[in-house]
Amino acid sequence: MLIAVSAAAYVFRTAPARHPVVGCVLPAAAEHGGCAPVTDPARLPDDDVTRLPDGTYFNRRLGALNVFEIDVDETLVDEAADIFYGTSDGLCDNGSSPFDRISQMTEPYLDVDTRAGRFFTQRVTGWKSNIAWVAVDDEHAFRRFESLFERLLLPQRFASVVPHRRALRLYSAFYVVRSKCDAHSFHTDYMKPVGPHALTLITPLRDYRETASFQLTYKPAMAAGEVQRDGRIVLGAADAEDLRERPALQRYEYRRGKAIVFGSRFEHSTETGAGHEGEVHAYLCFTFGTDDQARWDDIAQTLDTQSRIVQHPDGKLGLSALGRAIEEALASFKSAR
Repeated sequence: MLIAVSAAAYVFRTAPARHPVVGCVLPAAAEHGGCAPVTDPARLPDDDVTRLPDGTYFNRRLGALNVFEIDVDETLVDEAADIFYGTSDGLCDNGSSPFDRISQMTEPYLDVDTRAGRFFTQRVTGWKSNIAWVAVDDEHAFRRFESLFERLLLPQRFASVVPHRRALRLYSAFYVVRSKCDAHSFHTDYMKPVGPHALTLITPLRDYRETASFQLTYKPAMAAGEVQRDGRIVLGAADAEDLRERPALQRYEYRRGKAIVFGSRFEHSTETGAGHEGEVHAYLCFTFGTDDQARWDDIAQTLDTQSRIVQHPDGKLGLSALGRAIEEALASFKSAR
């Protein structure tokens, strides 16, 4: 059983792993180890996406690598929204939503107990926003969201994208919660060697009032060795300077019933702005990918610090590196008293 972290928060701090973009080229698609990638372009989840010879994916409409937009069943997303907003199993005994506490949290970590299970909230430090990750934190909550993941048919819809042995695996599920962003914090979710083996899905729980700002900003694929908006490859050494200036930053507007799904090499940030009259924007997020455990070391560079529990590609659910560090810090804190 996981130990509560309220005391450990005083003695342990961690910065979530995010990866600044550097100029290098992914390994060829053939270097997938024991996994045989599915390459049928007719089965790609986004008609605007083309698979490139190096195994990455280029979205012609968005002009970026390894990013997809898909339709999602709004009734299934509503199940996650009902938990978050306290209209179903998320309710406290007094009828309020336990997630209301997030906006008042003063420590970097907060446990949230609901009838749907426990959630672990981590305030992301180092970013110029009040973003928080609210991750499932026990098996009951994990299985509840795993059911959503499966009923959204995500393993089947991305089977042609993610190399795998038997079926795609959910690693973690959480809400991304924020009400303001003062400056960009550009990053990629995964290191380049991860390739298409791990993905992040984000979809809004509601259509929020603010849409002119406070959405998603991303950089088009224009670096040396990457592709232009027309799909042509820019020639140049992997570590060369960009051959020409990148085009202007692009924006993606979140919409209910749509999800954006991305992997390595998609460089993005929350757009600056704030919710209308302080309205909190909340999103359902899944991290998922291959069931090949040999790929975990690279994937874990991101996922081992996002939540306290995580499911590995081999299906084992347990403490992440962050979870183990918090447990150890709490034990040391207690022994020192």
